[in-house]
Amino acid sequence: MTSSAAITPDEMLKKCKAWEDQQAFREIVDALSGYPLIEASNQLLKMFVQTAVAIKDEAAMASEITARAIAMLPDTASYRLINSMNRPPFRDIAAKLVLSDNVDRKSPLYMQQLKRCIKDREPSELTSQLRSAIAEASRGGHAVRPEPSGFTSPKRPSNYTLGTVDIMASSRTDRRHYDRLKADAEVFAARLNAPRDFKVLEYRNVFIDNLGQIWNEDGAIIKSRGHAIPNLRRCDVPNLDVGFNLATRTRGLYHFLVDCIPLLGWMVNNPQAACIPVLTNGRAPAFERELLELASLEGPDIYPIDNVVFVESLLVAAGGFAALAGWDHVAPIMNRIVTMAHEIAYEEGVALPKSIYISRSVARRRMMENEEQVHKAMEDRGVTVLHFENLPIWHQIAIASNAQTIIAPHGAGLAHLITSIRPATVIEILPINDVAYVLRWNYARVSQLRGHRYSAWLEEQQNPLSDRWSVKLDEFLPFLDAKLGLNVIAAA
Repeated sequence: MTSSAAITPDEMLKKCKAWEDQQAFREIVDALSGYPLIEASNQLLKMFVQTAVAIKDEAAMASEITARAIAMLPDTASYRLINSMNRPPFRDIAAKLVLSDNVDRKSPLYMQQLKRCIKDREPSELTSQLRSAIAEASRGGHAVRPEPSGFTSPKRPSNYTLGTVDIMASSRTDRRHYDRLKADAEVFAARLNAPRDFKVLEYRNVFIDNLGQIWNEDGAIIKSRGHAIPNLRRCDVPNLDVGFNLATRTRGLYHFLVDCIPLLGWMVNNPQAACIPVLTNGRAPAFERELLELASLEGPDIYPIDNVVFVESLLVAAGGFAALAGWDHVAPIMNRIVTMAHEIAYEEGVALPKSIYISRSVARRRMMENEEQVHKAMEDRGVTVLHFENLPIWHQIAIASNAQTIIAPHGAGLAHLITSIRPATVIEILPINDVAYVLRWNYARVSQLRGHRYSAWLEEQQNPLSDRWSVKLDEFLPFLDAKLGLNVIAAA
């Protein structure tokens, strides 16, 4: 038998990839735990930690190999691995790693990871250490809070109806995923029924960059997006009297359309906001500019930040996503966008089908291996299969806001649920794993907020080291037919 010491790192990597293909994950951790040349390969270090997280090997996550991986890998990879462990019951391991000497505390990613690790933690010694580390890393900026601005905030409707959530899972999906998501839906419904108020607050005399990072003249970092904060004086940059913050590092359509655009609702037909520029990321993707144009916000209404500006009164929205509950108080901006999209669709003479499936067949991430079969099943049921990546943003909005039934695997196309006429029937085919709950349950939350009839079909990703997945069609299609009412039609 060949000793592991006699195997080169490249040979060991091939063995580990073969085990991965066989889903023999325990063999990967066991082999790499005793492999003396593991530190010669960043790929092996990363694979060891990723596999330990995937199989929930607490001892391996807390091992010296993991600590060395965090110390030796580039900052981005190190903090991503720490974040993958930042979930119950391993949150203490993540906290200890981010507080250790193995991380680069000068990295702009450091404070961002500290805040992730402290979020929702119970009081403890580790929590106190995290809080102290945040205070030091932010140079006191963590304690700077926005103040009342004097601008009138829109009032939420007194009565509103939330959307419903139904969950079904394939037989190869562990029950714990169903239970976790069901509980999350109930918790979020409670938040929507007793939300914080939407408010417009302000920071006084601060710098803000194109990514939405905020700091003051003393160098206190109020908001970090994981990028370096330059040392500047106010005379070094353009100065503004006032501006409303919509600058962000966009992570995709969902985050801008759902998280940012509704925040502008208070400015529509509001005399107080008539001369307030909206601060945006001057280097943002084209879809951001297109959405703002559909909202009739351009020219003097928009101030694109290319680098950094100094603002005497920086206005910010407060209250969180749940503050949008009731919707009508923030709806005017989205109504503008939808109306303009439909006007263009009418002029262009495009069809707006009532039942749609938003495909991800050309996506590079979370590839559904049998999506062609899903396409055929949809077409057999009279559902129009669409590739939104081939359509301009106005066309996507016109289709989604008009559709009565929207079916899709998890992906950015479902962000358009925020524009849909309620109550739409929504069926999301949802690949799920233990580290994906927060991000992948967002369209259920949007549906609850907007009053849609949402259903999720859960498919557990069988290989935790790969984002490829498939749908168990013999179980999914009867579920789909029931949701579409086709079984009732057949019975009649």
